[in-house]
Amino acid sequence: MATLKQTVRFCTSSDDVRIAYATVGRGRPLVRTAHFLTHVELDVASPVWMPWLSELSRDRLLVRYDGRNCGLSDRTTTPLGLDAWLADLEAAIDAAKLDRFSLFG
Repeated sequence: MATLKQTVRFCTSSDDVRIAYATVGRGRPLVRTAHFLTHVELDVASPVWMPWLSELSRDRLLVRYDGRNCGLSDRTTTPLGLDAWLADLEAAIDAAKLDRFSLFG
């Protein structure tokens, strides 16, 4: 099974946490929200995640990100909560320059 070709970039959340995000595919954007134990760099080669990512990026631009304390994103002592998760999501959406998109959570 071949690894998907993706682009990994970094952005900064509103509370100054560095967030890794990745894009793969082309078409109407689909944003997959972060969940526990993501790693945008390694997930594309995972036998568990690669089939999902391949299908989700077919005919779409798939945007996904590592939430704080996961994968390539910064580790922080900031308490995790809805505001922190929302700041990470907003940072990835803004950095990818998305105005309209579907959200997969």
